[in-house]
Amino acid sequence: MVLTGCLTCLLVTLHGLASIAAGRNDENAVQEEYAKAVEHFQEGQIELAEQELSDILKTAPQLPEPYVLLGKIYEAKSQPGKAEEMLRQAVRLKPDFAEAYDSLGVALLAQNKNREAADAILAAIRLRPDHALAYVNLASAYLGLDKASEAEKEFRKALELAPEDKNVALVANYNLGLLHYRLGQYREAQIELSRALALQPSPQSYCLLGEVYVAQNDLRAIETLERCLDLDPEREASWEDLSRELAKRKAFDHSIQTFQNYVKQFPENPHAWLLLGEAYYNKSSFTEALEQFQKALALDQSVARTYYSLGLTYKALGRVEEAKTNFQQALRLNPESALTNYNLGDLYLTQKNFPKATLFLTQAVKLNPGEPDSHFKLGQLYTLQKRYSEATAELRKAIQLRPDYGQAHYLLGRCYAAEGKPELAQAEYRASRVRGTNRTETAPATVPR
Repeated sequence: MVLTGCLTCLLVTLHGLASIAAGRNDENAVQEEYAKAVEHFQEGQIELAEQELSDILKTAPQLPEPYVLLGKIYEAKSQPGKAEEMLRQAVRLKPDFAEAYDSLGVALLAQNKNREAADAILAAIRLRPDHALAYVNLASAYLGLDKASEAEKEFRKALELAPEDKNVALVANYNLGLLHYRLGQYREAQIELSRALALQPSPQSYCLLGEVYVAQNDLRAIETLERCLDLDPEREASWEDLSRELAKRKAFDHSIQTFQNYVKQFPENPHAWLLLGEAYYNKSSFTEALEQFQKALALDQSVARTYYSLGLTYKALGRVEEAKTNFQQALRLNPESALTNYNLGDLYLTQKNFPKATLFLTQAVKLNPGEPDSHFKLGQLYTLQKRYSEATAELRKAIQLRPDYGQAHYLLGRCYAAEGKPELAQAEYRASRVRGTNRTETAPATVPR
């Protein structure tokens, strides 16, 4: 979040504008036309403002102010490259034009040219050391350069220079919250974001505060994300965060109601139906889940996650062939999914199709070696094939990743018994009773991204 500066700086220059408008018969007309352009820009009539500025520059190309306002217009039109071109011309014409340097920095930030942006904004600050907005933008450039301490210093400087400026405080507090969040300083992030929200309730601040609460496993995450979505219901990433948080809390009915409302708001959005299906799936309402996933698929057949979710639901319903078909389509669209490989391998294992089970389960382990269930399932496969040394290696990896994995301890005991190692076998049987149950976790419906 950056600030593009105020138009007051440009309006002030009108007093000297006509005096450098050589070649115009009516110097007052230059001021009047420029003032109209500023007014139209302020009113959001940017096309009209652009035309008026272009007309001025045809007869008075030596004026730097119209180039700055054109730069702001191109920034508003999401054309930062053209904005940069206009603003560089402005500083060529007037090397001491602080507002032009600051706006140039904003245009460069929009292109992720953070080093150049910092240089331009520093030039603005040298010309106007009391310009709080420039310090905010300089801090944003430092954030892009991963200079956290320098960024915090500049945000604090902006707040010191303009303690009563709401716009400066809003952007500074939000970005300080973002900075502390990235550093894992959640308490400090919470304080800064609360200050930003006190100034102006915005979806951006609510969503980031929700992420802060999620990171702290704070129940307030749900309410905060819901406020974010009340203000901006099109933020799909926040719907995702809310979905995961509700599932983690096992708030199944709340989740279903939430995503029913999402579907009502956006009935043509497959993402809404997908999240509603996952809400039903997490409640083990598989028939209802299937219906929602099919609606999502009817709206968009190019999403791997939808086929994966269908496969998972068919698997839960015992409809193995339909599950395999959907998992296979999910893999065609996203072959790097460890979860899809795992579930497809598990289905082939239940059918005792060991070659295909091996193919998919080894791929699942390769794609995500930190997932204990994949190691366990591969160990189970090797046990059925009497490949005990390989089974032992996989089961030990599963236990290393999850020491309380009761079923892995039990199966490892069976492998040791088959290898004639009764003492080791007994130790694992005891561990299976003490450390956990003999159940594996169900793979989640939502594919992590």
